[in-house]
Amino acid sequence: MYDIFKTLKTSILNNIKLRWLFIYSAIIVGFTSISYYLYQPYFELSGLDIAYFGIVFACFNLVSALSSKYSHLLENKIGKKYSLISLFILVGFSYLLMSNFIYLFSFCFAFLIQFVKGFSTVVISDYVHQLTESNIRATILSAKSLIEKMFYAIITPIVGWIVDIYTLQWALALSGIFILIAGIPILFLLWKNKVLENA
Repeated sequence: MYDIFKTLKTSILNNIKLRWLFIYSAIIVGFTSISYYLYQPYFELSGLDIAYFGIVFACFNLVSALSSKYSHLLENKIGKKYSLISLFILVGFSYLLMSNFIYLFSFCFAFLIQFVKGFSTVVISDYVHQLTESNIRATILSAKSLIEKMFYAIITPIVGWIVDIYTLQWALALSGIFILIAGIPILFLLWKNKVLENA
């Protein structure tokens, strides 16, 4: 157990590149995951017939699967820097679009979130691999997953509380604003520490 904590301290706490990459990943994963709990009430709000809920969710999962499968092809075309920059912009604007445009097919804005869900999982893990020695890679990836789940556990009740006290639209809007505001300084720190250098 001591060796595990020693490894985490050396590889994460003392590695500023991994530290900020983990925080950035936690925000992306947290808000792409919590969106699943918001989709069904959003469908109801936009007037989508319940008979089509399953079809839309199937399409969401298909988009995530395809973006995950072809993530390396896309990343090779646009590079590491723009891959990371695109993540928080797409998720943030997707939330804002969903909060401001409520009509039958406004669920289409959520395809951006689902694209990021698949794309980010592969791309960020690949960047973690590049920054980690092979003998501790499994431990580091487990720590990454733990940090993501901890952030998710923190924001889930907060977003749910906003939905209950205010409205679903407020929750979507505030989520989008938070992602965009938080993403800018984190990306700046990633750039400053040369994580955003194109591969």
